[in-house]
Amino acid sequence: TNTRRLPLPLVRYLVCPASPLQLSPHSPSSLDSRNPRPQGTPKHQPIMAQSTGSLFKDAQRQTNSVEVPDVSRIPCHDYSFFKTELNRMRKIDDNVTYRLNRTDVVRAEDHLDCQEVWEFLYAMRQARGLLIDRCVEETQKELKEAREELATKPSRGLETEVMSLRKQASVLLSEKDIEQILAEETYELFNDKCRSYRVPRDQRPGHA
Repeated sequence: TNTRRLPLPLVRYLVCPASPLQLSPHSPSSLDSRNPRPQGTPKHQPIMAQSTGSLFKDAQRQTNSVEVPDVSRIPCHDYSFFKTELNRMRKIDDNVTYRLNRTDVVRAEDHLDCQEVWEFLYAMRQARGLLIDRCVEETQKELKEAREELATKPSRGLETEVMSLRKQASVLLSEKDIEQILAEETYELFNDKCRSYRVPRDQRPGHA
């Protein structure tokens, strides 16, 4: 018997015809005549069409386009504003690690590029750590003063303030735990992708 086998790329993408996006890569309608894609590249997934090398370069460009913020200007008494700024800095990290996660292992000759990416990630981690430590210290100082005043001049207002400061101090300490987890995850990812660059020992997570 003569059994005809479909080409492998066609088997992979030839599914339910009801969806207009599920096309064979051999179909003329799956290619843009102005910017043709290689066969086997789905048109509806443009980010996957990027080479892993270009994704790493995107990560590197992120480090060049963003400055590490001056966290000394961020007040601690307004927790909502503090949290917004902290999340903004973490989001910057996410933009870099997202691209780094999608790359292959970076070539050994690009170790200087890896160093540039790491130094940015480390600087951002240091900035967040300084911000959290300062706010923990300030909040605990305010809490101590409020407790001392409450002991000599009991009032409902002071009781409420003490409870609020105690809660804020607890939440701030939990942010330190979150930073430790993020630092370990970032370090593990970086080591997996940039094996040619050795992170200095004093910049590794958990270093005293």
